[in-house]
Amino acid sequence: MAQLQHILEASSVYAAFFDNPALRVVLEEHRSARNRILEKTGPVAKGPNMLQRRIATTASSWGSNLPVANCNDALSIINVKIGGQLLPVMIDTSVSDTWVESSRCDETCKSSSDSRYDASQSSTFRPVDAARSDFQYEYLDGAIKGTHAYETLTLGNIEVRNQVFAQASSTVNWENLCDEVGLLGLGFSDASSQDFPALLSNLEDQQITMFSLYLADHNDYQLYMNQSTQREEAIPQQPPTSTASELTFGGVNPQRYINCLIWHELGQFQEKGTWSFALDGIKIGSTEVPSSSLATVDSATAGISGPQETVGRIAKKLGVVCKVFTDEEGDFEEVPCDDPFGFDLAVAYCSQIDSMPSLTFVADGYSYTLTSSELFSESYIENGQAVCVLNMDGVLEYPGWRLGMGFLRKYYTVFDFGRKRLGFAEATAQSSTFCQADSKYFIGYIPDETLYTTDPTQSPTSHDIPTPNDASAVLSGLRFFFRMLFAGFFVVGICLAGAMIGHRQARAPTHGHSPVRTTDPDEEVAKTSMTREVELPPLTQ
Repeated sequence: MAQLQHILEASSVYAAFFDNPALRVVLEEHRSARNRILEKTGPVAKGPNMLQRRIATTASSWGSNLPVANCNDALSIINVKIGGQLLPVMIDTSVSDTWVESSRCDETCKSSSDSRYDASQSSTFRPVDAARSDFQYEYLDGAIKGTHAYETLTLGNIEVRNQVFAQASSTVNWENLCDEVGLLGLGFSDASSQDFPALLSNLEDQQITMFSLYLADHNDYQLYMNQSTQREEAIPQQPPTSTASELTFGGVNPQRYINCLIWHELGQFQEKGTWSFALDGIKIGSTEVPSSSLATVDSATAGISGPQETVGRIAKKLGVVCKVFTDEEGDFEEVPCDDPFGFDLAVAYCSQIDSMPSLTFVADGYSYTLTSSELFSESYIENGQAVCVLNMDGVLEYPGWRLGMGFLRKYYTVFDFGRKRLGFAEATAQSSTFCQADSKYFIGYIPDETLYTTDPTQSPTSHDIPTPNDASAVLSGLRFFFRMLFAGFFVVGICLAGAMIGHRQARAPTHGHSPVRTTDPDEEVAKTSMTREVELPPLTQ
């Protein structure tokens, strides 16, 4: 009974938990969401963490993991459905518009005609108002022209209806590096054409507030040697041979990074619609270099771009040979790396790279370091030796930094558009330990025997401290409640069983004899009273 008293005391404490109005609201929301999930799923393995395991197993219904093809370390390509038609498009986090080459595209389009979008084959196509129909996307010396329309866009198991996109009819100076027929814009709505809602806004309406990107250091396309540039390039219009990289909508894949995510708030910078944050500084080796504090994560940039003067200083510190092209045939001449007009190419023999210093970006006190080997890629053979090219470009007009695929291959990146922040962690192909602070973002099944780490050197930000509105706190409370309830039933069951056994023993006659019954009720009463005083002889056959 002492155990039962402890259980009752515990239950009264837990009742106070439900007296908190904020927690009660969160609990009801959680119950509603959980019931919707359980309706779509079958039974799972039983055990003490059954609720947790069921939710973890079905968490992918809130998100989607999509394979990404790495195109020559220059583009990331994903297959999306637009109007039911599967189309390969490049991922671009620096723009807000989504567009694809259409079946009406003229001779400027380089993709094969059978891989383009065809509005006549879609039952969900709907044109926009004529006044807002025109679409034009300009870049450098090229431009994409076409018309806007509404369509159903599908990302794995996520369906976005009435998404505005553009069907291109002209793509001037647009080169299809691989098999892509357009791009998927993952920037914010404030930079979209004609002020249409961007894809991120429509995803947020469906309670999907983040996506994450893992880029493997592996080219997924067949290559050939371009004789004019003496560089290996992907064969255009060829499907990928594999897809080692991954784009996750709705959360993160904890198997793709180690330690815990470090979060950085997005800044209010001059570029609208982009994933920009502030830098504390930049170092080459142990030497700090003066630079802009603006950094933008851009999945459509091959390497890393920065202010021309700063990139020149970094190249000079690395000790590379800087060159500028003198004609379209690929001829070049050497120039000082800190030349005020910049350089087109910075190279070094690959055997020299390991002795070069690393490049470090510092943000909110955290360092993100790219080793010298991660700053270069092997390109061609010269004098019998492999030549590596520096994957950095100096841009005169743009004052900030573009952290492209060279950065994204090293750091798993989470784009949280619900809270306007970026999360970084060191990427890996397969992690064996997961960060407990990030568990509320996990997509997919997480085994019960998972090893968690809190990574004390990388403490979570204030966003990760549990609050009364944090569903994870409610789940912990629910697990405690069900455990205590189960223990209560167990103890009460034992008490009831003991009481029944005691009652039977009290009713049983001494010496193990059974009472004698008759057909006369009065005689039965009389004999019952006699058994209390007189011992009956044993029955004989």
